[in-house]
Amino acid sequence: MHTDLNMDLLKCKDYPEYRLSLNGHIVPPGKLLYNVREQDIIGIDVASKNTDEIDYNAGYIFERHSVENLLRLTPDTASGNANEWKLILVMKHSDGDQICLKGALRNVSDGTIAFMTSVNAEKNENYQHGNATINSHDPDWNICHCSIQAPLVFWDELKNRLLN
Repeated sequence: MHTDLNMDLLKCKDYPEYRLSLNGHIVPPGKLLYNVREQDIIGIDVASKNTDEIDYNAGYIFERHSVENLLRLTPDTASGNANEWKLILVMKHSDGDQICLKGALRNVSDGTIAFMTSVNAEKNENYQHGNATINSHDPDWNICHCSIQAPLVFWDELKNRLLN
């Protein structure tokens, strides 16, 4: 059973990205989000965050919905393996040889949303935004053990896709 959450976006100090906050508290670093309800995302006021000072895209581009990207964004964990997932949104950022994917995945059985960040880095290899420490279903990619932070365009487009 889900309780009502007051979700919002808070600007990251060091990056032009936004993190989810739940009931006024930032989602703790290292906490993967598997069970977010669609209506909680729809309730976020993304438009009020978009000002002239914001780097809206922060170097991210939209990425294809492909089997490969689904495998890269699906953690090889008990929760990841216990469910069937469908991509809602995938965005990519490249920095030299390092590639980062941000994704929103829908749990096919209950409709909840999971947020994942995956990098083409070795397990436990330092990545500019943290450490890749969880295996994905693609042997060349690993899930970052971190709460989701993404550019404003990610949150805006996710809300748009959920509403339309």
